[in-house]
Amino acid sequence: MVLQRQLPIPVWGWADAGEKIVVTFRGQTVHAIAGASFPHIRLYTVPQKAAVAPFRAPAGSWSACTPEAADTFSAVAYFFGRELHRKLGVPVGLINSSWGGTMAEAWTSRDRLVSLPQFKDLVARYEANLANPERDKALFQEKLRANAVNVLNLDA
Repeated sequence: MVLQRQLPIPVWGWADAGEKIVVTFRGQTVHAIAGASFPHIRLYTVPQKAAVAPFRAPAGSWSACTPEAADTFSAVAYFFGRELHRKLGVPVGLINSSWGGTMAEAWTSRDRLVSLPQFKDLVARYEANLANPERDKALFQEKLRANAVNVLNLDA
């Protein structure tokens, strides 16, 4: 193992919730509790709801940070909030409004996209497609049938 001085050393492992964890290295000992609850950290996950225009007050609720609640929350947000809470000693509210697998353009306003030259064509194509949804539905159905035929031919 190679360790570089002046840099943190990641340590990982497994423990049951509530189990005491002790790590000792070169005379330094650190204690922690696995899956410890942080009642002064609150988590809020914005529901994933597609919309063409911004909307207010998405349905959802705040929950206390427990190992179960944190399990499905953003790990980056959790560790950031935990560090803030530990260093500042104040309650922390974390909002997770992420949606994996979506393009950044989906989260950017139309006005901002149009102001960027590299996105003008993208916005124009999108708006043209919105103008004729029945045509797009027919094209999609046609491609779906063609793919089904291709899959059936592969089995032959």
